[in-house]
Amino acid sequence: MGSATTICSDKTGTLTTDHMTVVKACFCEQAKEVNGSDAAIIFASSIPESAVKLLLQSIFTNTGGEIVVGKGNKTEILGTPTETALLEFGSSLGGDFQEVRQASNVVIVEPFNSTKKRMGVVIEVPEGHFWAHCKGASEIVLDSCDKYIKKDGEVVSLDEESTSHLKNIIEEFASEALRTLCLAYFEIGDEFSLEARIPSGQ
Repeated sequence: MGSATTICSDKTGTLTTDHMTVVKACFCEQAKEVNGSDAAIIFASSIPESAVKLLLQSIFTNTGGEIVVGKGNKTEILGTPTETALLEFGSSLGGDFQEVRQASNVVIVEPFNSTKKRMGVVIEVPEGHFWAHCKGASEIVLDSCDKYIKKDGEVVSLDEESTSHLKNIIEEFASEALRTLCLAYFEIGDEFSLEARIPSGQ
């Protein structure tokens, strides 16, 4: 680095502090700034409670990271910069990592790989239902979805207009040098075979 005069990068936060944060989010047709606990709480209050619960379930179960309580009752978030950013975001929304994890049983995990550009899990909730959660490259995960959640919490079909709108938001975020990820889910039902593939999303 002795002869370097200029460094050009779109991920300076990761390079200088090894720390990433979620600064913008689009959920239930709303794209907002969410950087900081106050902004995240306002964001959470603007979407249906059922949708917030689903989002927290996705963040806290489909992750390679972890939130632990160490010495002096100090909370520590472990994982890659991307995973810790999502877990930090989930906590800022008012989520409790341990509570969500204890309320669900992770049945199968599909780790992230560079070919599929996504990772996923299947969980079983106390009611006996199985849910799949998926996250990964925005354009790939979005292409596998056929429904989305509206502002009022209703799940409706993802038509051409809505798909175009979401793609525009992804492009807008990317144009601001933000790394984008898409989270999706699928309600499997009462039965799931361990030999089955994890559904891509909804």
